Parts: sequence; structure tokens; C-alpha cells
Amino acid sequence: MSAGLELPRSHGATVPADRLARVVGVDAARRRYGSEAVQPLLDGMLTADDVALAVVEDFRRIRGGPAMYRRAVEEGIEAVPEAPESMRRLFAAMEYVPDWVDWDQLRRGSIAYFRAGPLVPFVFTCASIAGGDQSFGTTRPLVFSGRFEEKAYIRSAETVRWLLAATRPDGMRRHNPGFKLTAHVRLMHAYVRRGASSSPRWDWNSWGMPISDTDGGYSISYAFSGVYVDSLIKSGFRFTDQELEDLYALWRYIGHVIGVPHHLLHRDAAQARAISETFLAMNPGPDEPVRRLVHSLIELATPVDGVDSFDVFPPIVTKLIPPLRLRKLMYGLMRFWLGDGLADEFQAPNARWKYAGHVMRVAVGGYELARRLRLIDDEKACAAAIRLLDDATRARPGQAVLAPTDEVVTSIEQTRSPALS
Repeated sequence: MSAGLELPRSHGATVPADRLARVVGVDAARRRYGSEAVQPLLDGMLTADDVALAVVEDFRRIRGGPAMYRRAVEEGIEAVPEAPESMRRLFAAMEYVPDWVDWDQLRRGSIAYFRAGPLVPFVFTCASIAGGDQSFGTTRPLVFSGRFEEKAYIRSAETVRWLLAATRPDGMRRHNPGFKLTAHVRLMHAYVRRGASSSPRWDWNSWGMPISDTDGGYSISYAFSGVYVDSLIKSGFRFTDQELEDLYALWRYIGHVIGVPHHLLHRDAAQARAISETFLAMNPGPDEPVRRLVHSLIELATPVDGVDSFDVFPPIVTKLIPPLRLRKLMYGLMRFWLGDGLADEFQAPNARWKYAGHVMRVAVGGYELARRLRLIDDEKACAAAIRLLDDATRARPGQAVLAPTDEVVTSIEQTRSPALS
């Protein structure tokens, strides 16, 4: 079955993809990885999810489009007979389950993903999000909208809520919260893409397509899976080859539903690593706006003076470690997991706390021994980690789980993008 509607893909760049400011070292990458690996990533920096964009364009002419979409997400597209053809095509694409999907495997992947229990919040914050943010092309729509700096708590909580829903066991089955939130995120991305690309302030020759196909593939293969897994392994956790395949299969399916084209979506763990390595070989690294974004993330998780935050850590951690010391620990763990080179590019403090990761390996070694002796149940550890993050990021009374699309569009239209100056 086709992934969806074929529409002309337009962009505003006046230079080829290999001349975008977000790209460096193309010739070296071609020599190392081959043109067949490099060119799709370059081409994908100027293309995006036209299936969802067609829905956004139709909603500009249809009254009540977003409400119609919400009803289709909750009740199924059959419950919305007045839905435009573009919306029917989008739901057909999202609801199509490829033949490579094994629901038992995806469930095993979820359990493996949360194997680290109470350590998950640290890895997700200091390694997964920060590591993924090293690409300024990928993060530019977020910085451009101004939503992170202006509504840091809300934006971070939204991301974690979606991730928790999508990665928990069975979360991506059609009528479960993970699938539903992923469907909303896909439409939101299309709204952001249209809003940013329509702005005269969007620098096409530097940043390429907002939330491009390549950015989607990189986020799925690296930010939410590859760097996360590597950090757990560096911490002493052990995964069998099958567990890694299960985990990457889960993210492959999430990528399918969220609209990553299949030629940029990994088939297995090895290809996920290949996509990530090739992408990062052409990535110039973080710039000043990205550095501010990463520091905002760490400060958000270690608040002082009553600033809004989400408490993602086990209670014993916040009771024993004062906020500023916890902040130093997080920067130290960032260095341990991502390496001094990238941490220096983020201008993260370099202190003795980076050696805390080596101490942690000892504790994790005992944890892994208990697992092998069957004293720890992986499913219970998974459930405990999810409860911890659920409690930390639960929407407050009157607050939406995800931002309404009109709020996101308004923020893009009204911002003067101070973070880019």
C-alpha cells in the first residue's frame, strides 16, 4: 500500500541541499559512507510530509477542521463522513500496519526501552534530548517558534508525555494513547512546517525544510533511540541483540506513523546506526541558539526560586541533592554519556561530576546481576519508570496534553525569534 498522497514538493531554497549552511563535509561523507547513503539524507533536507500538509491546507478552507481531526483520532475516520479526501488519505497512511510489524516484538521493545527504571529520566534529559539537539537544522523550528524559551515547562512536558504514550507497552496500537498522540504530533508538525516556511524570517538556504524528512529519520534513529541506547550501555546496562532489534523495531513503527518516509526509516539496529553516523558526519554541530536551548533544558529540570519545572527524578534524589548540585551532576552525566567533545560544543561546565558515571556503572553492575538472578522484573521496572515520568509531566487542571494547533501557529506568526538573534 502506498504511504499516501503524492503531491509536488516545494521549498524556498535557492541552493542545492549539499550547499545548505546546516551541512558540512559532504565530500568526506560520500567517500566514507557512499553516495547511496548520503544523497537520500541530503535530498530529505528539502522535502517533508506532504500528506499531512495537504490536510493543513484543506483545513484553511474548512471550518472546524481541527475538531474534525480530533474526532477521527478518537473514533476513527469512519465517524467523520464529511472529512476531506486529504484527511482520509492521511488516516489510511497512519492506520496501515506494515507486514514487518510484530506487536509482541514492539511490546518487548517497550520493556527494554524502560529497562533502566529510575535512571531513565537522567538518560532521556542529559543524553537523548541534548544529544539529539546537536543538529541546529533539526532544532531550528523549535527555536524559531520561541515556544521553548517562552514556555519551557509546557513544551518539555508535552514532549515527554508524547514519548511516554508512544513507547509504553502496547501504546502504539490504533486506539491507545500513543497512536493518538502521535497522530496529533504529525498534524502539529505540518502546521509548524507551514507556519515557519511561510515566514519571511525562515532562512531556507541555511536551514532547509522545517521539520524535514531527514530530520524525522534522524530523530527516530538517533535522538530517541540510538544515543539513548548507547548511553544505557555506557552506564553498564546489558542488552541482547534481540532486545536491541525489538527496541529499534518499536521506533521504526513510531516513525512510520509520524510520517517518516520508509527510505529514511531504519529497518534494523545496524541501519539505524548507519543513518545516524552518516547524518552526524555532515552536521556542523550546535550553534548559540541550540546551546541556549540545551542549557534551558538542564535548568528546567533543576529549578531554583520556584520556577516552573517537571520533577523527573526519584524523590530520594531531590531530597538529598540541592538543585544547583543536581544541575552540576546533570552536566557531568552529559559529559559522561555524550563525550567531552560534544559537551564542549554545548559549553557545558567541566567538573569532577563527569566521573559520577563511572561510579554509576558499579551500581548498575549490581542491578544487572540481580536481573540475571531474576531478582528484578523488567516489566515492573518499566512500569515504575513510566509512573515516575507520568507523575512529573501530568497535565495540570485546564492544561492540554499537547498544545492546541492554533496556539502553535500563533506563536510562530507572532514571534520575532529572539532566540535566533
